[in-house]
Amino acid sequence: MTLFTKELWPGSLTFTEGTSKATISVPSFTLSSTGLVEVGTPITISDTTLSAAVASSTPRKYSGFTYGYSAANDNSKDSDNNTITINGSNVNLLEENYTMTRLVNGESESATPNTDHSAVTLESKVFNAIEGSNTVKVDITGPKATATFASMPIYYACSNLGKTSDEHKTVAKENATLNSIVPGNTKTLTVTGVYPYFTNKDNITTFAKLPLSTSKLLDITYVAETADNKHAFKLPSKFTVSSITLLNTLNDKYEDYSIDRFTVTTENIEVQGSQVEYKTYTRNDGINGSSSFKITFA
Repeated sequence: MTLFTKELWPGSLTFTEGTSKATISVPSFTLSSTGLVEVGTPITISDTTLSAAVASSTPRKYSGFTYGYSAANDNSKDSDNNTITINGSNVNLLEENYTMTRLVNGESESATPNTDHSAVTLESKVFNAIEGSNTVKVDITGPKATATFASMPIYYACSNLGKTSDEHKTVAKENATLNSIVPGNTKTLTVTGVYPYFTNKDNITTFAKLPLSTSKLLDITYVAETADNKHAFKLPSKFTVSSITLLNTLNDKYEDYSIDRFTVTTENIEVQGSQVEYKTYTRNDGINGSSSFKITFA
């Protein structure tokens, strides 16, 4: 009876160089309003600050040993491990500047760079919301990280018989000090500026603001008219009404309703301290009961 023992060799030995890494958290700031606001609303940006960067590293390593390795070609195993790992030492941040840039609706301002993160700040600021997206974006960078990695001598892959071969050995690696790339981060907050719309849908004698909306469709149901107070709505003059439909309560369908059945006048309405020209659309076709309209404009 004969026992055959197969020698096991790794398919490949792979070297992975270590890395140093610096990370920095997103900058810290808030806005006094969120979501939808009226055009012209003052928006306060809080003091804008940043945190210290953090240094870290990943190890350099040889991997792929199937049975173990020998530090020298001496037919013995130093370890059964299939990976040799050397962690970085002296992992620190370099003495480099932090930077910060704040962009508010396209206008940029920067803090004075400094190696001390707490000294890189931008003070609170107020801006008036414009129509559409109001974007506050802050970009920051920090110092790079550095890490030192010890040398790695030649290692031989061992078979299950404890043998080594020049054909299965690693390449010696000298000690190395490696620096990271510059770390950066960003934070963006947005509010949307819109104009208010007005109707007398709930009280025929009084106009009130509708909830703020980016929609260009009014879907409204009015209370009944009186002889002196008609169904009406007010939109900024910059908008043009393109279609009006009225709910037919007999078939429960919306049907075209001529825009000419509304008389158009203009007036100025104060919106966040500024005078804005509005068009008032007033129904002119007799005295009507409760009515439901869909009004499209752009």
